Amino acid sequence: LPNQAYIFDGVKWTPQSVQGQLITNGNTLWVNPAVGEVGYISGVKSFQKAISTSLNTSYGVGVYQGSAGSLKLGGELLALLKPGLLLMPNDVLYLSDTEAGKLTNIAPIAIGHVILIVGRLLDNTGYNALTGTPLPVLWNLETPIVIV
Repeated sequence: LPNQAYIFDGVKWTPQSVQGQLITNGNTLWVNPAVGEVGYISGVKSFQKAISTSLNTSYGVGVYQGSAGSLKLGGELLALLKPGLLLMPNDVLYLSDTEAGKLTNIAPIAIGHVILIVGRLLDNTGYNALTGTPLPVLWNLETPIVIV
């Protein structure tokens, strides 16, 4: 559900409204953002396309959903998957280390690059392996790991 998070109360998971906490507004974004592209904090309320080639370019990330100056920070959203992938629902998704602003289901392996799990693929329907496609993702960032 949009703008909801589930909180564990010790017995069960219950939905809690998180209005206003999943979107950052009034930002300067990269040139010509496309729906589903991922950005990282590059300055004061400024974002550039994220890529997991270093910790600096893969931390503090949000996803462009089509509203000028806004990035969504969690929950269900559309995220841009890079081309050439074999995708299945529930795939673990990572920030790409080869294409800025895009996700992949293949973890980076290069020394110095960052493994950043961003969430799970909800639905692979409509994926275009030639161009890549924005698809529904359950966004749930994990702690980044630098490969040494």
